[in-house]
Amino acid sequence: MGEVYVFKLFSLQFKPPKQFFKFIFFFFQFFFYFLVQIIYMAITLFWTFLLFSFLLFFTFILTKPTFIKKDDFEEDIEEQVNEDENNDFPHVDIQTKNGQLRGFRIQLEPPSLLSQQTRYRLADIFLGIPFAQPPIENLRLEKPLPPNNWNGTLDATTIPPACVPQHILAAPDYSEDCLYLNLFSPTIENKKRTVPNTPEQHKFPILVFIHGGGFCVGGTFLEGYNNIANNFVSQGIIVITIQYRLNFLGFFSDGTTKNPGNLGLWDQHQALVWIRQNVATFGGDPNRVTVWGQSAGSASTSILSISKYTRDLFQQSIQQSGSLFSPWALNEGVLESSKKTLKSVGCLIKGDEEECLKQIDVEDLVEGIQKLEMVRNNFAMNVYNPRFDNDFVQRDIKTALETAPKKPTMIGFTSHESMFLSIQYPSSVFALNSPLSIINFTQFDRSKLINFIHNYMHRERGKATEEEAEQIANELESFYLEYQKKNIGKEDWRYFLEQYTMLLSDVQFIIPILAEARLKAANNWPVFLYQFDHVNKEHISKLPFRGVVHAAEYPYLLGPTLFGNYLLDNEDDRKVQALLLYAYGSFVKNGVPNSPPGVDWPSLSSKNKTIEFIRIIKSGLRKEKNPSYLMQKINFWRKLSKKRGFNKIPGFPWALP
Repeated sequence: MGEVYVFKLFSLQFKPPKQFFKFIFFFFQFFFYFLVQIIYMAITLFWTFLLFSFLLFFTFILTKPTFIKKDDFEEDIEEQVNEDENNDFPHVDIQTKNGQLRGFRIQLEPPSLLSQQTRYRLADIFLGIPFAQPPIENLRLEKPLPPNNWNGTLDATTIPPACVPQHILAAPDYSEDCLYLNLFSPTIENKKRTVPNTPEQHKFPILVFIHGGGFCVGGTFLEGYNNIANNFVSQGIIVITIQYRLNFLGFFSDGTTKNPGNLGLWDQHQALVWIRQNVATFGGDPNRVTVWGQSAGSASTSILSISKYTRDLFQQSIQQSGSLFSPWALNEGVLESSKKTLKSVGCLIKGDEEECLKQIDVEDLVEGIQKLEMVRNNFAMNVYNPRFDNDFVQRDIKTALETAPKKPTMIGFTSHESMFLSIQYPSSVFALNSPLSIINFTQFDRSKLINFIHNYMHRERGKATEEEAEQIANELESFYLEYQKKNIGKEDWRYFLEQYTMLLSDVQFIIPILAEARLKAANNWPVFLYQFDHVNKEHISKLPFRGVVHAAEYPYLLGPTLFGNYLLDNEDDRKVQALLLYAYGSFVKNGVPNSPPGVDWPSLSSKNKTIEFIRIIKSGLRKEKNPSYLMQKINFWRKLSKKRGFNKIPGFPWALP
């Protein structure tokens, strides 16, 4: 329409008055038309912008991984990445062997019920300290090298990007250049950085945390620094959180001596070497190092404790819900996963695979990996993981364990570890290909549990024949259909759902954890076993049955949680938190998880007939000795492995002690 008015406007002549008025009429008609058009376009652009913003916002909310929520730990991260702009305390400079670092100082606010155990109210925070050279370009898929020296002062006030995850949405910020650690120490004003008012001017014990995430996701952004500092640094402990390469970049292997895999473990080794060489500068004692891992970090800690490369780099360990005996911790399936990835990214070229992998853009690599399945359709779950390379990880675990230094070890587990897999736990980033992925909870019955057991045994029977697999399936069916039946009283969908969860939990976590604990105790390792059995009210209200899920103690120790967001807002939660922090702090400092007066934490007996441990419940700590609910499982799996042969049972690369 606009073109018509323009044509008429310029075709008019100014002779008679009639044409003049006609000109005025068309001029104002033309003017108002374009004014309306401009207003219309402005309104359209405005609403288009609002609609786009709205869709973008909800796309982010719906597609980001559910464990990354807008909760306390994310607020911590925002403060950290802003380089502590709101921090009123001065920056802190310190000289390391590689160069000078600049961190910052914070005020500590430890939990009120822990006040008797804490004495420090200031902490020095150093974020993003390089412990290795960036594993990029020619160093991609190579063992880590010591960090280069730097000139000037290196800013250490920002949380480092996570290592490249299996899925790009599993971290808010990630990079191949990710081999950094964070260090949090009690503030000491004297130049020697020794603990004041002690007879020998001691240095602080060290607690090194290795994050979980199935060897495919995770990073130090999850823990931040506020909660760790409040909970542990206030007790006079230096805490260090480390990162390691994940997924393909961390565990690629073709089975050859050139590419044996386990690069993520070598990263952890390099971090421990850096700590030994530098921690005294921060006031730490390199001869009092405790390595603490959760889930995949726990399995890593388990491996580090017996590997010839790392077993002498620390003195104690805390293993939280993970063992090297877990089927997902050490698995040769990584070879097949590596081959699939090579094909997916176009690098399955005989003789040129390594060169191709070093040249490919990391985003193309991630995209190629994402085309593959997220998890394996078996008890191993994760696609990439450590493997037996007979170098870092010896296949003869028993000999490695017998010859390693006998480290004081805390090992913990929960009652329903695999609940986040069996019922696709709210806020979980994992999803096992289970029968519950397509049906309602209330439809889970006896037949579905039986079908799962038999189908799985025939699909993943290992070295068992069809007949042997069927016999093992029958024994599993008999045990898990009758287990705790008398206690529950009736068979309904909740009963079968819980038994399915227990089967997964036993195979993936509990039996492997107990096997390692008992084997170490039998070889005179001081082992302190605990079961975390406190249920947060916020979580239990959302679940079909009472159970304590994998990593349930995480928020009590570190603040955030991988499986949802809840606050420790009641007296029971605060009491349990104080008990945990008291025990962990005591173990780091003294090698024994002492608890408040009245409860002595027992160590496991070297005699396998007895299992004694602490059960953490809302009313406090309870001693357990050979409880029937646990002994039934242990005896069943021991007899099954001896009767059928452990290597014929899916996921069991070891004999039960």
